Amino acid sequence: MIFASSLLFNCWEFASRHPGILLVLLGVAGEVIFDWKEMKGRLAWAKRLSALVLIAGLILEFSEAARSDEDVSAAIERAGIAEKEAGQANERAAEFDADRVTIAKEAEEIRSTNFVLQAKVLELEGKLKPRTITSEQRTNLIARLSSAPQKGKINVFASVLDAESMDFAEQIENVLTNAGFEVHFPRGFSDDSMLAIGPPGAHIVVKSVKNPSPVGAYMQRCFLSVGIEMPAINSGDPNFGSNSVEIDIGQK
Repeated sequence: MIFASSLLFNCWEFASRHPGILLVLLGVAGEVIFDWKEMKGRLAWAKRLSALVLIAGLILEFSEAARSDEDVSAAIERAGIAEKEAGQANERAAEFDADRVTIAKEAEEIRSTNFVLQAKVLELEGKLKPRTITSEQRTNLIARLSSAPQKGKINVFASVLDAESMDFAEQIENVLTNAGFEVHFPRGFSDDSMLAIGPPGAHIVVKSVKNPSPVGAYMQRCFLSVGIEMPAINSGDPNFGSNSVEIDIGQK
């Protein structure tokens, strides 16, 4: 009973989608019905059986075709779902790629910011770190300055109010003294001590930057050769001697 109901339902579903085939079935069934009484003789039973088999076969074909239609419809539906899921997956992949690009950009910006911060930290450390003459620089300076074209009195000044400047000036005094120069370096609050020195950094003071004394130019090259910059500046004092040399150590 259940099989028959399912068979009829499948046939009806199929016939509603394929009315032409239904007409073929009805035509064959009608021809059999109207020819049934005319089937006589020795092979009448065979003809009738064949007609019934033909009708049964068409009905079964209906059922098979209906199930095939259902399978095709289900396959089309699954394909649609798969296509939709694939589209969604592509969208998610595109969003992921966009996020990855954004993250990579942000990471690069962070790295760049870190480089800038590191550079600033190193700059600050350099500013905070006291100036000093290393043992290697001291050895090289003494050797080079010992060969100066002439030696005389060298004034070294630093602000007595700046301990770092005074300490660096003392190291320079030690180098010059060991190289054979006569160095005048006032300490404490004496009459010729300095409370403040002009521009920041270390400078070699000469009568004229355009025409410096030989010893002043030579000393500048010696210090520069070991990585200590000492730009030359004009004295501005009319009584400053043309061959005089002075080293001023300003704030770092």
